[in-house]
Amino acid sequence: MPQFFEGGRVICIAPRMVKRIFVHSVVLSVLSWSVAAGAQSVESSESWARFNSAFQKGDFSAIETQYASLLASAKRSPRGVFLAETYAIFWPLASCDKSETAGDDPPKRPYLELRVECWNAMEAKMNDWSRAYPVSTLPTVGLSEINLARAQSPELRWSEGAKAQDEYAERARKTLEEVPFERRTVTLYATLIRIATLQGWGAKRFGVLLAEAASKFPNHSRIYRLATVHHLPKNGGSAAEIEHLAQFAVDKSRDQDGQSMYAHVYDEVMFGQGWLWDSAQMKTYLSWTKMRAGLSDIYRRFPDKWNLNRFAQHACLADDLVTLTALLAQIGSEAQPVADDGWMAGELLRCRKKLATPQSGDPTLTASAQ
Repeated sequence: MPQFFEGGRVICIAPRMVKRIFVHSVVLSVLSWSVAAGAQSVESSESWARFNSAFQKGDFSAIETQYASLLASAKRSPRGVFLAETYAIFWPLASCDKSETAGDDPPKRPYLELRVECWNAMEAKMNDWSRAYPVSTLPTVGLSEINLARAQSPELRWSEGAKAQDEYAERARKTLEEVPFERRTVTLYATLIRIATLQGWGAKRFGVLLAEAASKFPNHSRIYRLATVHHLPKNGGSAAEIEHLAQFAVDKSRDQDGQSMYAHVYDEVMFGQGWLWDSAQMKTYLSWTKMRAGLSDIYRRFPDKWNLNRFAQHACLADDLVTLTALLAQIGSEAQPVADDGWMAGELLRCRKKLATPQSGDPTLTASAQ
């Protein structure tokens, strides 16, 4: 039975309940992907800006043209992320999380009322888009994402109950599964994998979905990162499942990316379930040799400063002081990684202190160095 830590205690929970309790962990893991995978590069931010501008104007033709171009070009950001992966159809939904009366005390209108109103307006616009472009997958994914947002809303759960949320999640799933294989995009698979995690799909059912997604988009790291979230122990998975996924991802993507996907998978583990880096279970499966090779492949192919900093942070976690010394020398004397990631600067500063006192016994730096 899956376990997790709470206040130093180990709690055992039934798999189905794990899915329920960690709904927000799934969301946070997906959001952390945008940081971990470098989705906030200048190019992808510009892509988002163009999408939002066109969407607000109802210029669906411009969106369709841009997305088709990204898919056809297979262009990547300086950090190695396919720009088509970052073309998030659900991005406008972020506006529904911001209350118009957030500064009012007391608020003029209930927060849930504002969100429902926003979702409904968004749904109407997506339906307009779908009628204008009936064979496009983008508005279909958008409609699914709206129902997924409803299914993940704690306020709506309190208001309508768990059964209603289950129905929203099921509606989101059916919307996507009706799309023929030849029209399924990486954006569609990303949303469907998140739905699978929310609904707690079993190994066989999820394996079919992952195999299909990887057959169409074998070099897209987002597919494997979201699959990693599905396999996290806190979501009912295991370290063995994660290692199997990492090997699967490498086998599928080796031609273009070498060992990179091994690093992508375990980088997601660090964000999604960081305590595993200190567990005996993770030490049994994580190979630092493979992880180092993956990080090296990422940086060699995409020599971005963020990728270099991430490599150094993992070397620090693995207690690989030789690699860490070389990487920190390459980074330079200042712990200033990139403007959009001040957290990384603090991590690298901690690693420099670790290097200065290698016998400090820092319990957070005990990952396997196999």
